[in-house]
Amino acid sequence: MKKLFALVFIVPFFFSCIGTQTKVTLKKDGSGTVIIKYFVSEQFASLLSTQDGTDKTLPVPLEKSDFEQVIKRIDGLTLNSFKTSNTEKDRVISIDMSFAKIESLIAFLDYQGLNCSYGKDNGKNTLALLFTYSSDMLRDDVKNMIPYVFAGYEMDFSLVLPSDVELRYIDKTGKTVDTIPAGTITNKNKVVRFVSPMADLLSSAKPVAVELTW
Repeated sequence: MKKLFALVFIVPFFFSCIGTQTKVTLKKDGSGTVIIKYFVSEQFASLLSTQDGTDKTLPVPLEKSDFEQVIKRIDGLTLNSFKTSNTEKDRVISIDMSFAKIESLIAFLDYQGLNCSYGKDNGKNTLALLFTYSSDMLRDDVKNMIPYVFAGYEMDFSLVLPSDVELRYIDKTGKTVDTIPAGTITNKNKVVRFVSPMADLLSSAKPVAVELTW
């Protein structure tokens, strides 16, 4: 059985102050919806707005036309709505999408083009999500910046599944580990939810990853 390892689209690089709220709803036939809110610091919004949907260095197109370029590259993905608003400190980008098959969802989540696959064995689906790599890969000066740059931002990621799900914490090789290195995760009523302060997530000394089977 193949396993999927995807660097989730909503995990930022260090070029922006960003928080995310994401809800993925997956139906039994593999179709579903993705609703995302990005909270982008106004300090960096002008930098992010220069990308055209093809630059993979920065994670968030700020304009609808930019995001449409992302959608065009993924078969089976439809943009239902794209809205922007402002708070005192953030640009808030709200996105509602539909996907026709789980492969379309995976292609969206894996925005960097990493090696991804979806596996099904004896009627069971298996999905593994890598939320972040080890901070050991980062320079010391970048590590020291994380608590200040990402203060007040968090990742809130929910996955609603069509049936009960088995959850295990894994390392980057897929081996089971006892605890998740950063954040908290719940598995209740067919909903898996991961929440973490962004600074804790990006400062994790170990990869943060989970495997779901349903």
